[in-house]
Amino acid sequence: IQMKILITGASGYLGGRISSFFSSMSKYEIILASRRAVKIPNNFKNIKVIQINWKDEESISNACKNIDVIIHTAGMNAQDCYINPKEANNVNGIYTARLVENAILNKVKKIIYFSTAHVYNSPLKGIITEDVKPKNKHPYSTSNLAGEKSVIQAHLSGKIQGVVLRLSNCIGAPKDVNSNCWMLLVNDLCKQIIEHQKMKLNTDGKQLRNFITITDVCRVVNLIIDLNFKSNENTIFNVGNKTISILEMARIIQKRCKLILGFSPKLEINKQDNNRVENFQYKTDKLDSIGFKSQISYEKEIDDLLIFCKNHF
Repeated sequence: IQMKILITGASGYLGGRISSFFSSMSKYEIILASRRAVKIPNNFKNIKVIQINWKDEESISNACKNIDVIIHTAGMNAQDCYINPKEANNVNGIYTARLVENAILNKVKKIIYFSTAHVYNSPLKGIITEDVKPKNKHPYSTSNLAGEKSVIQAHLSGKIQGVVLRLSNCIGAPKDVNSNCWMLLVNDLCKQIIEHQKMKLNTDGKQLRNFITITDVCRVVNLIIDLNFKSNENTIFNVGNKTISILEMARIIQKRCKLILGFSPKLEINKQDNNRVENFQYKTDKLDSIGFKSQISYEKEIDDLLIFCKNHF
């Protein structure tokens, strides 16, 4: 019997890549839920699409019918949350709570919620394990924490397995060029290369970021689907890989561009930038302890991203 997986935010950056990752596995039946219509390539056999209206209880309940696992990627990004904090709280907080309620009523076994590393602090500093208390007051952070809370409370009550993934920075091409992902650092730099043959940083590039490939994120989800979590287990996981400076990342992209596209783009940095650089370690030991090993190199994902940009810009 196929396991039925509902993926929300299916037309988004994360949702698109996750659904494409699972579409190749015949053991799953995938139901994509999106506010707008999503087109499905004909070669995807095990995928169905439904439209979801987050303001309508019945629509949410229908989406949860006969589902085994929900992967909840629908949400507002940081910029949009900043512009409209009230809507951020609706979308990331209240809609998530509604989804959890309806999932429980429909006897869904597990919900996996995508949150963000930004809940901890801005900028991140020090050693960051899952036990560090979130301090960031940005609406992106507070609204994601509201979403986390409904998932974790439901988990602790034993009515559903709830897992929270606090994600660092993703690297990878979207499924759809219109995905709202071109403000993300690596995507932005690769797009700049195609459009301007150079990369321009707004800072001196010394700031640190933690990066993980989007393929590895899909592999994390795949692992978590297969595990069973008891209601007394803490199910918040930091999801990330290496921490490097923005400048180091730009240099990796430069090298890959030379190899893949045959030229080395110029790199401009902002020498006027004197922001203090905070040191931090984004600890993923907890993820390692459930058996996750990162496999996908930054280079491979950057190569694919450069080729995607070349084909679309």
